[in-house]
Amino acid sequence: MEDYDEFQPWFIGTILNELGNQGSELAPEYGVDLYFLKCSLEDNKEIIELETIEMQYDVLSGYSMETQVQMLEGTIEGFEDIGSSLNQLGYSWIHNDTDGLVDQLSEGLGSFDAEYQQKLNDNRNVNMANKLDEILQRDDGQTYFVIIGSAHVVIDPSVPSELEEKGYKIERIY
Repeated sequence: MEDYDEFQPWFIGTILNELGNQGSELAPEYGVDLYFLKCSLEDNKEIIELETIEMQYDVLSGYSMETQVQMLEGTIEGFEDIGSSLNQLGYSWIHNDTDGLVDQLSEGLGSFDAEYQQKLNDNRNVNMANKLDEILQRDDGQTYFVIIGSAHVVIDPSVPSELEEKGYKIERIY
């Protein structure tokens, strides 16, 4: 345990989540994002990041210590359910159960303080929508294919809702 004394609570929580995810029937190597990333690399398509790994690190490491401890405690308390929760998210996604996705994802966000949702979802969604708007404003005649996590599509302010506010017509295709 002494080896982990130097890590912040958010990092330990991330490790525990990954361990809990191993209890799921879903395998990351079969994820939609990885599939299309591989396809784009094979086809030499340009990949434009909406957020970098550094940006994600800054979000996770930027929480107050109080929020980090709360996140870690929540992960520990719900550890046994992580795999089944991921299975349920996958089921809802596959069956186009948007209400189920929203309920489950909102429950996860709502179990922590406002700082958590603001930084993990809201700020990131606004930033991703702004980056997409910036790309689309180039008006270079390109077609863009965008992959973002399901929470960023269904939890308001979502990326689609932010783009709609900017005047874009959004059509959900399933």
